[in-house]
Amino acid sequence: MWCELVLCGIGGRTIAEAKERMSADEYELWLQYRKRHGTLNLGLRIEQGAALTAYCANNGKKGQLADYLPQRGEPDDSAALTQAMKEWK
Repeated sequence: MWCELVLCGIGGRTIAEAKERMSADEYELWLQYRKRHGTLNLGLRIEQGAALTAYCANNGKKGQLADYLPQRGEPDDSAALTQAMKEWK
């Protein structure tokens, strides 16, 4: 959670600064806000909104909402990327 707060400009520029500047009460308020309203990450909120729009456009007939979200944790293809970069040079 600290990382998300820092990335959203809350509490400081680093996690250490945020921990130093933010009281335990304020941290608890942010936790409650996040639990009620979801992630603070604007990019993820936009992705969720776009996925919901696509899902609703299909009247929920094709798959589940998760099917319209970007897939995280895809297989690591860094070896293939490294090989492609060697060939490109």
